[in-house]
Amino acid sequence: MDEFILDVMIDNQQTKMKTYQDSIEQVVDAVVTMEVVTNIFKATRVKDKKFWTFPDIDLTELRELRRTIKNKGAIAIELSNFKTH
Repeated sequence: MDEFILDVMIDNQQTKMKTYQDSIEQVVDAVVTMEVVTNIFKATRVKDKKFWTFPDIDLTELRELRRTIKNKGAIAIELSNFKTH
């Protein structure tokens, strides 16, 4: 697992938070599950300082899509079969 520092909006204030995930996709999914976060601006992986920005992300839409997923376990298994290069 990697440590990520996130620049997010909580209670109309930009703040930083930390999460530990295996991938940037998992970081975004973790943020989507945190209803208190209203926006994510940037995620930085601490070990190599690689960062991602999210200028057009719509957390509300992602939350609605996530609620439609019925079998989260099967999706996790399928995603774990993919290799990144």
